Amino acid sequence: MTTKELFQRSLPITIETYTLVQCLGDGGTAVVYKAIHDSGSFALKVFEYQDQNWEVVQGYMLNEVKALHKCDSNKNIVKMVD
Repeated sequence: MTTKELFQRSLPITIETYTLVQCLGDGGTAVVYKAIHDSGSFALKVFEYQDQNWEVVQGYMLNEVKALHKCDSNKNIVKMVD
């Protein structure tokens, strides 16, 4: 069972201070959920690496963080907050 399948059956589910309430989309390495936090609603990306090499997934995450930092001043691109 994938993380997405497990979470879908268990929604809402809380991860640290975020409550995942709805799946918004998924791709090859992650699932994006609508998450509720004390300060508002967020899109929370949960990386999945069950069937993948952890080092490869870490590389995806690092590249995504770098790309988001480069676009930080663009109001049309999501901001990384946590």
